[in-house]
Formats: sequence, C-alpha cells, structure tokens
Amino acid sequence: AGEHVFSGGIYRNVRLVLKSPAYIDWYGTSVTTPDLAQNDGRSSTVRVVTDLCNATGSEATFRLQTDVVDAEGRTVASVTDDYKIASGASVQADQTTPAVEQPVCWSPEQPYLYKVVSTLSRKGRMLDRTETVLGFRWMEWTADKGFFLNGKHRKFQGVCNHHDLGPLGAAINVSALRHQLRMLKDMGCDAIRT
Repeated sequence: AGEHVFSGGIYRNVRLVLKSPAYIDWYGTSVTTPDLAQNDGRSSTVRVVTDLCNATGSEATFRLQTDVVDAEGRTVASVTDDYKIASGASVQADQTTPAVEQPVCWSPEQPYLYKVVSTLSRKGRMLDRTETVLGFRWMEWTADKGFFLNGKHRKFQGVCNHHDLGPLGAAINVSALRHQLRMLKDMGCDAIRT
C-alpha cells in the first residue's frame, strides 16, 4: 500500500533523424564565449567548434556558415569558412565570430537566449542545419565569497525534484511540467537537482 512502482521503457519523445551523407554530427556543436568575463559582459566573441562529417564517397569542400542570432531574430555575428574533408572522414571546424557588442546576459531573472545557427552547404546547396541555444553568462567560484553569476554574488535557492509528476507518472506532460516549474520559480527557486 502506498508503494510507487516505476517500470523502465521509453517515456520521452523518440525521433528518427535522417541526415544527408555530409552532415553536422549529432551533438557536434560546442559553443563558448571566451572574452565575456574579461570584458565584464560588455562584449565577447563566440567560439564555435563544429564536427563535420563526410560520408559522400569522395573528398569534397564544404562551406560552414555560423550565425549568432538574438531573441528577436537579428543576426548579431557571423563567420563563414570552407573545409576540405576526405571521404569517410570528419573534421572539427573551429570558428570564432567577431565580437558581439553589449550582449544581453542570461540570468534566472532575465533568461535571455540567443541561438547559434550552423549551416553546412556545398556549391550553394544546403546539406544540414542545426541550432544551438546560447546564453551569454559567466561564472566564478571563490573559497571565501562563494558563487558569482555575471559578476554578481548569488546564493542558490534550490530544490531536489524527481522527474515524475506524482500520479501523472514518468511520461512527460509538458503543461504539467511548465506549471510545476512556474510554481517553483514563483517560490524563488533558481536551481533544481533532478
């Protein structure tokens, strides 16, 4: 009586993703803002490392265009490079954009997000396109003062939370999860351990 029994299985969305023979690898984009902390949030370049794969059967030259797009849909920085990739090989494309001036820094109170749009093409034909979420923010921990976000001292106001939604079960219910997160945020929660 009162026991919770959870079975395994699939309880999140499952998708079959078909890619062209030349593609951006799955989870193959890493984004950092290397200059943000030293510039106190006033500007930063965006470094994007992208894994590009060529399974076309022949060596070819591919173009990678990387755009940083703000929440209003404006492109705020862009870089384009060509990469020669052997058949059956992959390369790590390492790109750095020009500085984004006065970026809106992410915080729990102002969760402003940009996106990095990576477009792989050959001879003007798009082969793959991915989007990676980016929040401009920097963190620092000190032994005597604790945690700082964007140069401001913060104390974590967190909870431990199971992934299930009580009697609704483990299968994700988007509206119920949003409701739960809104309630936690209204209580002042800014960190969740799942």
